Amino acid sequence: MTGSTAPARRSEALVAALHHADEAVREQAAWALGLSDEAGARAALVEALHDESARVREQAVWALGVRRDRDARLEISERLADDTAGVRARAAWALGLMADAHLVAPLMERLGDVDPTVREQAAWALGQLGDRRATDRLLDAACDADARVREAARLALTSLDLDVDRTMSDDVMPDGETVGALIASALDVLRRRGGPAD
Repeated sequence: MTGSTAPARRSEALVAALHHADEAVREQAAWALGLSDEAGARAALVEALHDESARVREQAVWALGVRRDRDARLEISERLADDTAGVRARAAWALGLMADAHLVAPLMERLGDVDPTVREQAAWALGQLGDRRATDRLLDAACDADARVREAARLALTSLDLDVDRTMSDDVMPDGETVGALIASALDVLRRRGGPAD
């Protein structure tokens, strides 16, 4: 076996494993294809986004995200509506790696998801995209009942290069902190990191 055919055969075997009867085998195959640079893996992973197993769908989303497969953006964004929260959260994370302004609207919708992990990942992804259209929704998320969502929204807001008035709001969040204090804290983080608030 030559060096050039070994990776191709490995990739073919992994693609075939995506159709195995055992869910765990399909899940592991998706994971391994995420670490592969074989061009043929994309189509198989996109197909796996529709697997009956949520674990396989989640792993396929992860694999496409790790591969930074911008050609799979539409298919990944469709997983934002998946019945399983873990798949929706993973889709939000993967889309945050894609740097595409068209993804802002569907990610903003996920800030209203019933699952806090999905909301957290959507906030993170919007921060990665750095599009100011998300500002109002991220400010709302900064008042979320879940601390992880608030923190992700706070960090996302720092990435938007905003010159926000520290006294913009005296609204009190669930943990007793005011929104104005939240924005001030975010700006302080930027200053310490030498970011755009300087």
